[in-house]
Amino acid sequence: MKRNLTALATSLLLALLASSSARAEGRYLPLPFEPLGARGQGIVDMEMEKYPELKLIAVHVTLRGEPAEAAKDRYIMFSSFGNIGKPDSDNDLAWFQSIRKTKESKSRVAKDVPPGTLLYRVTSHPKYAVQAPLLTKTGEVIGFLGIVFPFAEGDDLKKYDGIAKSVADEFQKRLDKKDDLYDFAD
Repeated sequence: MKRNLTALATSLLLALLASSSARAEGRYLPLPFEPLGARGQGIVDMEMEKYPELKLIAVHVTLRGEPAEAAKDRYIMFSSFGNIGKPDSDNDLAWFQSIRKTKESKSRVAKDVPPGTLLYRVTSHPKYAVQAPLLTKTGEVIGFLGIVFPFAEGDDLKKYDGIAKSVADEFQKRLDKKDDLYDFAD
């Protein structure tokens, strides 16, 4: 029993030391903790913390080991609002095909609440949605980011576009390949 407690205490101490050294390097600031899951989710959490203006972030990609350019089997794999594993809709697939060709973000304002939508859901309208390419360090398109802001008349949409670009840039600087999203946050 005593040896198990000593081993547990040693493990916890080593974890804290590793966490504090990573914290000192600032890899996931401004999070008040080190992400324990996948790198993709760690980046989502960090960006949500960094920009309080954001309503949500969703990362649309294929599963680990599947080709990034596949037109089917695409899902929300990391997000700030759940829905992990939700297959991409036909609309999402059209966004991806467009982004893959142009490597440019697209945006839209959605003001009207669709029938049957609950007003309190994080995905509800009105909103300003930016679909940004999810790129690797070398510029390969591996998916897309859904970056959403609450919308009210008079909002500074150029500011929102700048934040969306910063979010997309943060992902790009951390990814050598698509499957890096699935690796442990480091």
